[in-house]
Amino acid sequence: MRPVMSALSGIPDVALEVGRSRYILLKVYGKDDEEVCKYIVRGSVLAAHHTEVLEKETAALKAAGLECECLGGGYIVHPSRHQGTESLR
Repeated sequence: MRPVMSALSGIPDVALEVGRSRYILLKVYGKDDEEVCKYIVRGSVLAAHHTEVLEKETAALKAAGLECECLGGGYIVHPSRHQGTESLR
């Protein structure tokens, strides 16, 4: 297995907090190998701007030897496990 593939496989696909979050969609890849990539979603209920989420994730990925590109973002509501679908109406 290529080192980049190993590093990518250890990254969760989605990390969202419970509540209304600002989220971003990232393309993650190795510094020298953009062909092998993974798409991940990250969000934060406390971030005042989407760039705060991006800066935090970029730093963590660079520390792991990976690069990322932000492809977009928005807002999402992630209900708690205790809420049923009725609470989303």
